[in-house]
Amino acid sequence: MNTQTASSQTSGSFATGAVASPFSVTGFGAFDNLAAGASFDGLQVLFTGFGSGNFESSIVLHPVGFNASGFQVGLADQTLVLRGSVAA
Repeated sequence: MNTQTASSQTSGSFATGAVASPFSVTGFGAFDNLAAGASFDGLQVLFTGFGSGNFESSIVLHPVGFNASGFQVGLADQTLVLRGSVAA
């Protein structure tokens, strides 16, 4: 969810290159003009743990905030850590 003030918007992209089996992701494309208070839907993570063990991967969001006056600034990257565990 975009928690910036009402006159701001966010664009960004997700780095999913580090996501490896047993994880797969869909819907993590670039987005533009996400208004304050809006959400970005359709993100899916699938975990298919066929072998036992602990698994970890990550997705990084690279956001940019901007407003109608032309102000634009790169925001701090946000990392989503994916973890799964399968017991033998």
